[in-house]
Amino acid sequence: MQRAGTTPRSQVRGQAEVGIGDPLEGLVESNEKTYNEFGSMLAPDQQSEVRKILEDAKKALDSGSATECTEALEKIAEMGRILSEVILYDPGSFSAGSGGPNDAEPAEEA
Repeated sequence: MQRAGTTPRSQVRGQAEVGIGDPLEGLVESNEKTYNEFGSMLAPDQQSEVRKILEDAKKALDSGSATECTEALEKIAEMGRILSEVILYDPGSFSAGSGGPNDAEPAEEA
Protein backbone atom coordinates (compact mmCIF):
# COMPACT_ATOMS: atom_id res chain seq x y z
CA MET A 1 0.00 0.00 0.00
CA GLN A 2 1.39 3.40 -0.93
CA ARG A 3 1.68 6.11 1.69
CA ALA A 4 0.13 9.43 0.84
CA GLY A 5 2.57 11.87 -0.69
CA THR A 6 5.26 9.34 -1.49
CA THR A 7 6.52 7.97 -4.76
CA PRO A 8 6.19 4.19 -5.01
CA ARG A 9 9.57 2.51 -5.07
CA SER A 10 8.74 0.94 -8.41
CA GLN A 11 8.42 4.44 -9.91
CA VAL A 12 11.98 5.26 -8.86
CA ARG A 13 12.97 3.30 -11.98
CA GLY A 14 13.59 5.67 -14.84
CA GLN A 15 14.83 8.40 -12.53
CA ALA A 16 18.49 9.32 -12.42
CA GLU A 17 18.78 7.67 -9.00
CA VAL A 18 17.76 4.25 -10.27
CA GLY A 19 21.40 3.13 -10.28
CA ILE A 20 21.52 3.44 -6.49
CA GLY A 21 17.86 2.78 -5.68
CA ASP A 22 17.71 -0.71 -7.16
CA PRO A 23 20.54 -2.24 -5.11
CA LEU A 24 19.37 -0.39 -2.00
CA GLU A 25 15.84 -1.73 -2.40
CA GLY A 26 17.17 -5.28 -2.66
CA LEU A 27 19.40 -4.82 0.37
CA VAL A 28 16.57 -3.35 2.41
CA GLU A 29 14.32 -6.29 1.60
CA SER A 30 16.94 -8.97 2.31
CA ASN A 31 18.22 -7.29 5.49
CA GLU A 32 14.68 -6.80 6.74
CA LYS A 33 14.04 -10.54 6.31
CA THR A 34 17.28 -11.33 8.11
CA TYR A 35 16.41 -8.93 10.93
CA ASN A 36 12.94 -10.47 11.27
CA GLU A 37 14.54 -13.89 11.61
CA PHE A 38 17.53 -13.09 13.84
CA GLY A 39 16.78 -9.66 15.35
CA SER A 40 15.58 -11.12 18.64
CA MET A 41 19.14 -12.31 19.29
CA LEU A 42 20.44 -8.73 19.27
CA ALA A 43 20.78 -6.56 22.34
CA PRO A 44 17.96 -4.01 22.68
CA ASP A 45 20.21 -1.11 21.65
CA GLN A 46 21.31 -3.01 18.54
CA GLN A 47 17.70 -3.83 17.67
CA SER A 48 16.88 -0.15 17.91
CA GLU A 49 19.85 0.80 15.72
CA VAL A 50 18.93 -1.77 13.05
CA ARG A 51 15.28 -0.67 12.98
CA LYS A 52 16.38 2.96 12.54
CA ILE A 53 18.72 2.01 9.68
CA LEU A 54 15.86 0.18 7.95
CA GLU A 55 13.46 3.10 8.44
CA ASP A 56 16.03 5.58 7.11
CA ALA A 57 16.77 3.39 4.09
CA LYS A 58 13.06 3.14 3.25
CA LYS A 59 12.73 6.93 3.52
CA ALA A 60 15.75 7.35 1.22
CA LEU A 61 14.14 5.03 -1.34
CA ASP A 62 10.89 6.96 -1.15
CA SER A 63 12.72 10.27 -1.61
CA GLY A 64 14.57 9.07 -4.70
CA SER A 65 17.56 11.19 -3.69
CA ALA A 66 20.91 9.80 -4.83
CA THR A 67 22.64 11.36 -1.81
CA GLU A 68 20.19 9.85 0.68
CA CYS A 69 20.32 6.47 -1.05
CA THR A 70 24.13 6.48 -0.95
CA GLU A 71 24.12 7.30 2.76
CA ALA A 72 21.53 4.56 3.34
CA LEU A 73 23.72 2.04 1.48
CA GLU A 74 26.58 2.84 3.85
CA LYS A 75 24.33 2.37 6.88
CA ILE A 76 22.96 -0.90 5.49
CA ALA A 77 26.55 -2.18 5.41
CA GLU A 78 26.80 -1.40 9.15
CA MET A 79 23.51 -3.22 9.70
CA GLY A 80 24.89 -6.26 7.90
CA ARG A 81 27.91 -6.24 10.19
CA ILE A 82 25.69 -6.13 13.28
CA LEU A 83 23.51 -9.00 12.07
CA SER A 84 26.48 -11.05 10.92
CA GLU A 85 28.10 -10.85 14.34
CA VAL A 86 25.14 -12.43 16.07
CA ILE A 87 24.51 -15.01 13.34
CA LEU A 88 28.13 -16.11 12.93
CA TYR A 89 29.61 -15.65 16.39
CA ASP A 90 26.80 -16.72 18.73
CA PRO A 91 26.37 -20.44 18.08
CA GLY A 92 24.34 -20.84 21.28
CA SER A 93 21.63 -18.77 19.62
CA PHE A 94 20.50 -21.77 17.61
CA SER A 95 19.84 -24.13 20.52
CA ALA A 96 16.71 -26.25 20.72
CA GLY A 97 15.83 -24.80 24.13
CA SER A 98 13.59 -21.81 24.65
CA GLY A 99 15.30 -19.98 21.82
CA GLY A 100 17.46 -17.77 23.97
CA PRO A 101 21.07 -17.16 23.00
CA ASN A 102 22.46 -18.88 26.11
CA ASP A 103 20.28 -21.99 26.21
CA ALA A 104 22.78 -24.33 24.54
CA GLU A 105 24.14 -27.08 26.74
CA PRO A 106 27.90 -27.57 26.74
CA ALA A 107 29.12 -30.39 24.53
CA GLU A 108 30.23 -33.51 26.39
CA GLU A 109 33.86 -34.43 26.01
CA ALA A 110 34.67 -38.01 24.99
